[in-house]
Amino acid sequence: MDHRWIFLLSLWCVFDSAGSCCVEELPPVSINCYKCNLSVAPMDLPKHTTRLDLSFNPLKSLSRNHFLQMSKLELLDLTRCSISLIEDHAFFGLEHLHTLILTGNPIERWSSSTFSGLESLQRLVVVETSLTSLSNLPVMQLPLLKELNVAKNLLKSLFLPIYLSSLHILDLRANQIANIKEDDLDNLRNTKLSNLSLILSQNPLTNIVPGSFRSISLHMLHLKGCFSSANVMESNLKAMSGLFVEKLVIGHYRNYLKTIDLKSERVEGLCNMNIEELTITGMHFSQNTFHEYPIEVPNLEFLDLSRNVLNIDKCCLQISDGISNLLHLNLSYNRQVVLYSVFLNLSHLQSLDFSHTELTNVGVYPIFVLMDKLIYLDLSNTKSHFSIQCSFCGLYSLQVLKVSHSVFETNILASVFKDLKELRLLDMSSCGLIYIPVETFASLKLLQKLDLSNNKLLELQGSVLNPLNDLTILNVSSNSFPSLSSETTQFISQNLSEVDLSNNPFDCSCNQMPFLLWVYEQSNRRLRFSNSLKCQTPEYLQGTQLSEVNLICNLTIYVCFGVFVVITAIAGGMFYCYKQKYFHLCYLLQTHNNHNVEKEYDAFVIHSSLDEEWVKEHLVPKLEDGAPRFQLCLHYRDFIPGIPITTNIVNEGIRRSRKALIIVSQNFIESKWCSFEFEMVMSWQFLESQCGIIVILLEAVNMAHLKHMLGLNKYLRKNTYLKWVDGYVERKVFWRRLREALQKGDESKLCAPQLDNNNGDVCEEQNEHNRMKL
Repeated sequence: MDHRWIFLLSLWCVFDSAGSCCVEELPPVSINCYKCNLSVAPMDLPKHTTRLDLSFNPLKSLSRNHFLQMSKLELLDLTRCSISLIEDHAFFGLEHLHTLILTGNPIERWSSSTFSGLESLQRLVVVETSLTSLSNLPVMQLPLLKELNVAKNLLKSLFLPIYLSSLHILDLRANQIANIKEDDLDNLRNTKLSNLSLILSQNPLTNIVPGSFRSISLHMLHLKGCFSSANVMESNLKAMSGLFVEKLVIGHYRNYLKTIDLKSERVEGLCNMNIEELTITGMHFSQNTFHEYPIEVPNLEFLDLSRNVLNIDKCCLQISDGISNLLHLNLSYNRQVVLYSVFLNLSHLQSLDFSHTELTNVGVYPIFVLMDKLIYLDLSNTKSHFSIQCSFCGLYSLQVLKVSHSVFETNILASVFKDLKELRLLDMSSCGLIYIPVETFASLKLLQKLDLSNNKLLELQGSVLNPLNDLTILNVSSNSFPSLSSETTQFISQNLSEVDLSNNPFDCSCNQMPFLLWVYEQSNRRLRFSNSLKCQTPEYLQGTQLSEVNLICNLTIYVCFGVFVVITAIAGGMFYCYKQKYFHLCYLLQTHNNHNVEKEYDAFVIHSSLDEEWVKEHLVPKLEDGAPRFQLCLHYRDFIPGIPITTNIVNEGIRRSRKALIIVSQNFIESKWCSFEFEMVMSWQFLESQCGIIVILLEAVNMAHLKHMLGLNKYLRKNTYLKWVDGYVERKVFWRRLREALQKGDESKLCAPQLDNNNGDVCEEQNEHNRMKL
């Protein structure tokens, strides 16, 4: 079980008093008494409770001052508690309550004092309470009420009392409202600006009196599932003339099986409304609906015709002619749309969604060439086949492009996106891609998210990704990668915050050790990494997490080393490989006949360039200017310019120094050159038996990183070393012992610390005896 869940479970407190099964959940303080068979609300709950769920308990009634002891309560859920009686002032004292849910209670009477004391209430839910009139609900004492949900009641009238005119949401869905009278909405009339969203969906509207919505201003009006036929819809839309609404939603909740021939007069009423966003969904229009009869709503900016089983021929003449100000068009989840040259008339569009609708002519002609204002384009699951290089020509402002489940001819990939210099998101998932040319993303300098999942890619070259300077999220899951190149992993580490590599057939043999080590390292870095990375090969590792393979490979090395020690024949072979690995070192050592090279330096200092300041300010002054004086070999000062670094390390550093002084830090652990120099020193010690190695631990280092330097990790476990710590006395001890080690080479009296395997830090065991000597 995830440790976070264990932590949360440890914070839960179960209340057993009065036979209660209530559970306190943190944070915030929330008491859950769902289905606890309570007949009264428990009185022994914490006074700091902010959320209380008493749903599905047989409370039956709420007495006066019932919740007086819970003044901090912000949400109270009384769903289906069989409450038929709420006494006056039952909620008194709940001055912080902002949400009250009374769904499914057969409340017989609402008194004028039912909600007294709830001056902070913002949301009231009284669904299925047998309410017959909005006027019966005493909400006039709720000055901050913004949302009222009275769905699934017995309301037959839309009459809105004056005190409801300040609401933001009034949900009246699934009531019994069939008629809307002219004066029902008088309290909203002539209001210049209204934030009210009125939801009338699933009411059996048959007759709206003309003028009922004249001069009414709404934020949103929902009329889904309200009209039993096209004729009823036609007459009622005409009767709504004069309505000002930001968003109008009409249609059905499920695809309407009966075919509707939506002639121009069917939606003529829309022409007499001021609408910014129109959604028509769940309808089943006839074949020629949008061919012969255009939609004419001059002020419309957003048109959503999704999920209507539409067949549109010669799109979108019928839209462009009647909606000159249209900015956003959604034709997703329809049957088929055929694009012709008239589509070019929609050059002012900013967003276009064709997803899950079969398209004709996209990718065959430069259909978007004039749409230089388009920002969002969704062509996913449209069966599009892109065969021309100018498939996206002209889309100079495009920021989001989704083309999943499309087909791209390989010969156009190198230049098909050349005009999309403002693109931020590109979805090319499930496009059957086998290979991506290096030039494909060369123009996408601003791209931030790239989805290449569910393709057939065998490799992802770093050179393909290098132009994507702003990329932060990459999804290449479910491809055919056996591994990633070092160039690709370097790009990912340096640029990305999230990457998904899951469900690829990874090769986990030790030949892929650099890639496997890189995967292992990601658990300690800021990169959000895929969790499901498993081996496909070799067979004995199939299903193993990649992060565990590093340990298995290391174990294999140790086993081979054991065989190397025991069996002479294998030992000879292993030694040959060892000589091959350090061929250059051995060559340099063996090219000099004189093995007694003069030791010019007392110590060769190996350190990270990031720790050079410490070396210059502390180490060099103390050793070279102190008494006795020591001569140090420093790469930034003593290496000969113009010759290979490895030659300098061996000839000028190792062979001319009596000892090697290793400055270990987190920077050292992460440096490939430091790792190389340390291995060279260890190899020299093995080959020449003359090396004296002194290790200084400059700071605590992370064990997970240290394990990757197998030689250093092993050395620190088996040998003594010095640790740089704060404190006057400790520093004196440090310098005295370092001088002794350099002068005499006797390190056996140094304190031998151990590695703490629990927290990953290197810890020193303090030697009180040595302190007493000072």
